[in-house]
Amino acid sequence: MISMKQLIRPVAIAAAFFYGSTTSAQQLSPADQEYFEAKIRPILIDYCYDCHGDGATKGGLDLSTKAGALAGGSAGPAVAPGDPGKSIMIIRMKDLGDPMPPAGKDAVPDELIAELENWIRRGAPDPRTGKSAGVLKSEQDFAKAKEHWGFQEVKEPKVPSASLIFSGKLKGWIKNPIDSYVLEKLEEQEMVPSLPADQWSLLRRVYFDLIGLPPSYEDMQRFSSGQETFEQVVDRLLASPQYGERWGRHWLDVARYADSTGNDNRRGQLARYIYAHTYRDWVIESMNEDKPYNQFLIEQFAADRQKGDHGDLAALGFLTLGPRIAGGDEIIDDRIDVTTRGIMGLSVYCARCHDHKFDPVPTADYYSLYGVFRSSREPNEQDKPILIPNLAKGANGKPAAGSSGSYASNPDYAEFLGKMDKLEKDHEQFRLKEEYEREKESREKAKTYMYWTEMFTKAELRIDRNRGQFERAIEEMQKARNIKVDAKNRIRLNAEVGEAWQRFLSRKREDDAVFGPWKVYANTATNAVGAFIPAELTKAQKKLAPLINPDPKNKRAKRINPIVAQYFKTPPRTLVEAAGRYQAMFDLSVQQWMYANQVYSQHRQAASAKGDDEPKKPTSMEDAQKRFDVAFDKQFGEGYAKNMEGIRRVMFENGHPGNFRFDDLKRRNGGLEREEMERFISKIESLKINHPGSPPRAMVLEDGQLRDEAIMIKGNPRQRGKVVPRQFLEILSGEDRQPFKIGSGRLELAKAIAADDNPLTSRVMVNRVWSHHFGKGLVSSLNEFGLRAMEPTHPELLDYLAWYFVENDWSLKTLHKHIVMSNTYQQTSDDNPRYSVKDPDNLYYYKMDRRRLDFEAFRDGLLHVAGRLDFKMGGKPLRLTGGEANYRRTVYALVDRRNLDEMFKTFDFPSPDSTAGQRFASTVSQQALFMLNSPIVADLSHRIVNRPEFTNIADDRSRITTLYNMIYQRDPEPLELKLGQRFLQEQTGSVTTGGMANTPTWYNGYGQWGIIDAEKKVYSVSFRRFPFTDGKIWKGNNPAFGQLKLTAQGGHPGPQPNVAVMRRWVAPMNTTVNVSGRLEHRLDDDAQAAFDDKLTDDLRKWYDNNAWDGVTGFIVHSRAGNANGQRFGKEIVRADVRRGRRDLNSGDIQVQTGDTIDFVVTSKGYQAPNTLTSIARQFQLENPQQDNFTWNPKVSIKSEIAQAMQQKAGSLVVSSWTASDEFEGATYKPKPLNAWEKYTQVLLLSNEVVYTD
Repeated sequence: MISMKQLIRPVAIAAAFFYGSTTSAQQLSPADQEYFEAKIRPILIDYCYDCHGDGATKGGLDLSTKAGALAGGSAGPAVAPGDPGKSIMIIRMKDLGDPMPPAGKDAVPDELIAELENWIRRGAPDPRTGKSAGVLKSEQDFAKAKEHWGFQEVKEPKVPSASLIFSGKLKGWIKNPIDSYVLEKLEEQEMVPSLPADQWSLLRRVYFDLIGLPPSYEDMQRFSSGQETFEQVVDRLLASPQYGERWGRHWLDVARYADSTGNDNRRGQLARYIYAHTYRDWVIESMNEDKPYNQFLIEQFAADRQKGDHGDLAALGFLTLGPRIAGGDEIIDDRIDVTTRGIMGLSVYCARCHDHKFDPVPTADYYSLYGVFRSSREPNEQDKPILIPNLAKGANGKPAAGSSGSYASNPDYAEFLGKMDKLEKDHEQFRLKEEYEREKESREKAKTYMYWTEMFTKAELRIDRNRGQFERAIEEMQKARNIKVDAKNRIRLNAEVGEAWQRFLSRKREDDAVFGPWKVYANTATNAVGAFIPAELTKAQKKLAPLINPDPKNKRAKRINPIVAQYFKTPPRTLVEAAGRYQAMFDLSVQQWMYANQVYSQHRQAASAKGDDEPKKPTSMEDAQKRFDVAFDKQFGEGYAKNMEGIRRVMFENGHPGNFRFDDLKRRNGGLEREEMERFISKIESLKINHPGSPPRAMVLEDGQLRDEAIMIKGNPRQRGKVVPRQFLEILSGEDRQPFKIGSGRLELAKAIAADDNPLTSRVMVNRVWSHHFGKGLVSSLNEFGLRAMEPTHPELLDYLAWYFVENDWSLKTLHKHIVMSNTYQQTSDDNPRYSVKDPDNLYYYKMDRRRLDFEAFRDGLLHVAGRLDFKMGGKPLRLTGGEANYRRTVYALVDRRNLDEMFKTFDFPSPDSTAGQRFASTVSQQALFMLNSPIVADLSHRIVNRPEFTNIADDRSRITTLYNMIYQRDPEPLELKLGQRFLQEQTGSVTTGGMANTPTWYNGYGQWGIIDAEKKVYSVSFRRFPFTDGKIWKGNNPAFGQLKLTAQGGHPGPQPNVAVMRRWVAPMNTTVNVSGRLEHRLDDDAQAAFDDKLTDDLRKWYDNNAWDGVTGFIVHSRAGNANGQRFGKEIVRADVRRGRRDLNSGDIQVQTGDTIDFVVTSKGYQAPNTLTSIARQFQLENPQQDNFTWNPKVSIKSEIAQAMQQKAGSLVVSSWTASDEFEGATYKPKPLNAWEKYTQVLLLSNEVVYTD
């Protein structure tokens, strides 16, 4: 008898998608390639190539190629992958006696040697295969580089004659020019093409290639029977909306699409790109429209400069969705990279610090592009356009709630605006309050802070590093002097205020106009009780005398502010007294400044009453005197306003200790930053992400202040060279190129990139399209078309496709059809042993490569065959795992740069931190383990065997056939049918499997109920399933649902007694069942504490009978129902529970298939909203309605019946159903798979599912 192991071995493990590779072992990940190019190659060029590269091979060592570095020279291998200690290159760089580079040349800095060691430890990943590009050193090198094939004009090619290839013997094989080019190369290699693929393989291949989904069994039958031709299939798939989702995902790799910045929410900056999905949806829609590729590109750079559709503004997300871990220059560098390398395969970013070493791209060209993006800006979020046409605007320029616009009149939008407005106002009040509290503390206690910060400064203690010690300083002093102070009058210093004073005073000198006396007296010695020593005080007075009474003839003499001088005409006895005098000056300045602002307010009100323009606030004491007639000088003497301004500034101006900015505070106070995050930033982000009224906005870029950029010498912004105009790359536009003249230049840049005569744009795109159809490009370096690019295997074919693409109006759909209609594409993937030796990488396309599905196609395909794929298009992203069940296509999954989903990480999803024109398929054991243990595969296996077209079949052979039809779109071979039957028999002990087990029986929802006949206990029940879950709670999707919710163990019934939460159990068979469970009501901790400690006996009685009166639970068994979904049944058991628990059990309930048993919980009485508001305010409760309950009911088949069933069918029988076991949230725990589910899981993880054909 065949065992499970025998079945799995050929199907699952050999299928191990996860162990079979479709790419060469030499291929590197994009991350490794980027690492080498950005970090390692520049070191080799700068320090090694003079002697060991670019034609120079001293000691037989050539470090300009991978093979040369590994082979080494006369001393041995320069690079020993994995072992820096054995790498001669590292040994010589560290050798002080005989170093490399030799004496007289710049030594390699230690940090760069460490980088080389790190590279070698990583295995020395090196993409330099094939030819080695020479370093450009002269004008001659530069001119020669311009002759590179990638920079040559794309011209209409001459197609090889079918009559000449193989003397015309195979001209019948040629369907279009693609076949002519491929056949010509095969003839050169003395090879012939393979046979056509079988219909099953070809249909799966084209389905996955064009829409990323498998065909259905019915599709396969229609095609194989001749009811639909291959061309008709192709046309239908290209017209399918799923085409845009498939090919949009490919473009999103290039666009380094993500839904987050890569940063966290620190400093009040949201980590989420709330509106990133608008760009993703625009890409998908553009693909489906077959928008010409040149127009597609132009809109992504300059949709705001076009007269296109309003929705096309979303296209600018191409530039604005990059990573934001660093800012400024790095953002612009990212935009240059995605523009040049992402679209044209040219690594212009290498010219940021110096002229490109390999490609004819001078540093000036980099900064020409830099100027374009430096002249562009992103508007504030509220100014980003809403992607809804005809949207009415209010007086402030924002959309007006309730207006006639198609979005502004949306009630959800009005609610969103209201909630957002409240959150933002509360947030602003929070910030102002934190600032005010510290400003008040600093101004009212200036003398205390001046004194104590001076004490810490003398002790060489920085307050920011000794915060706790500073805050307790007065308490410790009082304790040391045995001064008893009650808790109410205890004084604690504020470290943030102290830091501000210490920083401020540390910058002052003894000749400062305001703080000169303070600095002098602070440096004066004191006795044991803090009084100045007389002799030292005399010295201090002599030092201050020329400052307080300067020589009137010496106009340049340093002098003390006259007001300060007045306060220090007589010397203070102690430093505390000196601080007190400053406090008096500060208090006076505050009073007078407040008075000036009162006068300003009167003027403003008068102007408003007259309808005049309101005056601006005074900016200084002198300004208040001049504009508002505040007579400081008249009242206190000439020059008073000017002199008092110097004192006022200490209390009110930025950078002074009496003025605090919230953003500065939170930079120094992590607790304050966390509080802002929890109370406001996260809630604002959540509201924007989740609220149904949150409007979609375009992440646009617009022209800002126009400027040409000066070259940064070696990338240093502080060391500038000549200013270069904003213009396109010389290598692609010629020496007579003209500077951009329209705004920032983005539109002209876009048109230059998308021009018909740009030799790179069309070549790069057709090469990528070809790679997605064939598994590799005609040029294998998909992201590199400069001089480091690999040579095309079919250069004439590459140019033909580029020409064809442009000639057909840049239509991607036309290009796809041209490729897939070729016989080259339609070949079998079966191997030819002789050719596989001659052409192991199938570079000449003698057959079709057998390609492994990318992750998106694999996951979407599984969902599709399980009947669970949600075809809804567009909208906000959902988490792939860890949230509510996500059955949407993978292109709509959340891509979080900072916390990329583990499934993405495991299955070769490209890094969204940089542009990726290709993916690399890794083969690691984690992939196999992940899928074999994946709850997703287990869940889909369960759902497949519970599809109606499967459960309605009683015969095992027919069921196996149906599974093959669903999963593989074909009938099983006789041997496969036999193996499946044997496996199932082994699992079930040769018992026929009968009805399906594990059928879903529990549903979570809400509804209304009513008593039809109280005496006979007959009820009506209207049940509706909850529309939303976050993975832990089932609840409503708008505020009208209130507190109604269900968790795995309990929930809340809401405030209305006639509306309840319900768990519905649906009987899967005719049988007799028992129900059991315990209903418990409880107050939460805060409410229980209030009940125990804050209520009198009378109030407790009131709460028991009214606000906190508990819940009612009852069970209704129903059989009959009406067309409206209302069911009628009989009460089984009922109980009221208040701060306690009750068992609700009943037995011998006769049920038929489809009967329902509803477990209903409702509140006992209604409480008015104002009553609940009062309770919440009085006891500071978030939830004043304390009707939380737990109840996890269980339905069990009567024991005698269950035992008989188990004796007959063994472990396949499910005889009990507990609500929490089928709660499909984060707490959902799937039951062990039954035999059919195990069998289905094996089929789902086979090679046949994982590969295109």
